Amino acid sequence: MSIHGAGQGRAGELSGLEPLEIVFRCPLRQCTGRHGSEVAVARPVCSISRRELIRERLV
Repeated sequence: MSIHGAGQGRAGELSGLEPLEIVFRCPLRQCTGRHGSEVAVARPVCSISRRELIRERLV
């Protein structure tokens, strides 16, 4: 499989693409969620619903 832009730029880096940002969002959309850098535990939970936050990548 080939990705457009692969091999351009420094080794191991895709040219023109930003690094993926990990966020955790509330499954019920009741709280604001957290950025990956703010999460200190493996399975963060919503402070309102007490349900586990969903891990996603922002592109």
